[in-house]
Amino acid sequence: MSTEANNESTATSGPGQQLIAVAQVGDQLDEASLASLRTFLNDQLDALNEELEKATAQDVIEAILAVQDRLAAKATALTGLSILLQAGEAKISAEHIKSAVDAAQRVIDKVKSVKAKLAKIGAVIDFAAAVLTGNGKTIVEGAQTLKEALK
Repeated sequence: MSTEANNESTATSGPGQQLIAVAQVGDQLDEASLASLRTFLNDQLDALNEELEKATAQDVIEAILAVQDRLAAKATALTGLSILLQAGEAKISAEHIKSAVDAAQRVIDKVKSVKAKLAKIGAVIDFAAAVLTGNGKTIVEGAQTLKEALK
C-alpha cells in the first residue's frame, strides 16, 4: 500500500510497512475505485467455465461451482456501489485495490492446479468481502491475508 503525501494524518499497517493516509468523514470508494476488483471477479467467474468443462471429478465440479457462486455474489455486491470508509481507519484507494488485484492475477495466471487456483481465487473473494466493510483495518488485514495466500 502506498503513502499519500498531503497534510492528512497517516497510520501504519504494521511494523516496517508504508504509511497509509487516515480516512476522513465522507471518504469513500466509488464505483470507479471498485471497478478493477469487480472486473477481476467477473473475469475469474468466466475463466472457471473452462475449468468446469474439463472437470470430471464431482468434488472438483462442486468446488468450482461454489467458487463461481461466491464470485458472482461479490461482483454483484460491488456493482453500482460506493463504500463509505470508516473515518479514523486506513484510507484505502483505488490504487491499493488495483495493486492487490494485479498481484492476484499474476499469481493465478501461473497456477496450474484447479484446486490451488480455487484457493487463491477464494482469497481474493475474502479480500472483496473485507473491502465491502469499508473498515480500513479490516481491508488492510484482508490485503495481508491475500498476500500470504498468494505466496
